[in-house]
Amino acid sequence: MGDYSAKPRIATDTAIQEANKKSRRQAQRLLAAAKNGDAEAQYKLGVANAWGLGVDVNDAEARKWLRLAAQQGHFDARYLLAVMDSVRSFDAEPPFAPK
Repeated sequence: MGDYSAKPRIATDTAIQEANKKSRRQAQRLLAAAKNGDAEAQYKLGVANAWGLGVDVNDAEARKWLRLAAQQGHFDARYLLAVMDSVRSFDAEPPFAPK
């Protein structure tokens, strides 16, 4: 009997590689639009940087793009920044940490 687990794994790896290539291309397009002041592109680029979608995870870049979108009134960017800030403060000093 053959090893039937190899083919799905190879297909999955190929699908992941293709998705990563697509994400990188999308991130490049978003960057161009974000630099031109498109709030939605800035928000999406912030999300991409926060989660590493097509780019490396970069908290500072994520916050930069989200802040620019939020300054233009983008609600989701404002919300995500608030969540990121609350998680950061929670990670720094949990209120229930043992002493």
